[in-house]
Amino acid sequence: MANKVWWGAESGSENSWGVAANWFPAGVPAAGEDVQIPAGSAAITGSDTSAVTLGAVRIDRGYTGAIGSYTAGEPTWLTLDCAKFEFAGTGTSYIKFDNAASSPIDGTITTTAAPSVSGVYGLYLCGSSWSNLTFSGGYTAVSCFDSDASNTIVTARAATGAVVKLGRLVTAQNIDNAGTMEKHGAQQIVSLVQRNGVLRTVGTAAITTLELKGGIWIHENTGTVTTVTQRGGTWDQRAGQTAGRDVSTFNYYAGAVLRDENVTIGATNLKAADFVAT
Repeated sequence: MANKVWWGAESGSENSWGVAANWFPAGVPAAGEDVQIPAGSAAITGSDTSAVTLGAVRIDRGYTGAIGSYTAGEPTWLTLDCAKFEFAGTGTSYIKFDNAASSPIDGTITTTAAPSVSGVYGLYLCGSSWSNLTFSGGYTAVSCFDSDASNTIVTARAATGAVVKLGRLVTAQNIDNAGTMEKHGAQQIVSLVQRNGVLRTVGTAAITTLELKGGIWIHENTGTVTTVTQRGGTWDQRAGQTAGRDVSTFNYYAGAVLRDENVTIGATNLKAADFVAT
């Protein structure tokens, strides 16, 4: 049970996080308290609340209010410092994290607003560091504005149906994808598992190990991939790529598809006799 529940009940200031009457029990959340933002409560304007290190912050399923805003090319963020973050709302939201005083955040994104045009997302996140960031659904962009703060994700997981963009300021050490994901930038990826859906890597990041089990990996990044193990799915190296790419070791299993163009592969271990590059 949350220590503080947001309602936005103060007429004339109903969207302000810092107004005591907008909370139940009355009072702005204090250090260590858990916060709930339930269905039916008011939208929240952007402000910096990160001086207070909260416990868990949960935006409930059915909450339709916007959090933060976007005008004139820049977001106005709601900035938080918390230990755990759960989001299941459907209002377009801009949330920044500054957990300098606390440990990395454990985050789960279940649903978001559904954008009406391509390239737009329902939830924008930036800043801080994450132990785990799990995307069960929705449309989420992480550190995708030029002015965003950089952040580190130890493990990012996207389930079937989730649409995720990890911007160039994101260091994602481990990625496990079954949804639709783009990873941009130059920061090294230690482990990447592609299970289903579509994964697109863009930029100059090196990848230590990549295991392709299903779906499609669109390989546009120019960083060296130390080991690729392809057990299934499609490895597509052709999409818009003119610069050369290097793979040190390639382990191939039956049934997988390799679309090869302008890539240099070192040692190749064929696990089946029917390997064909198309």
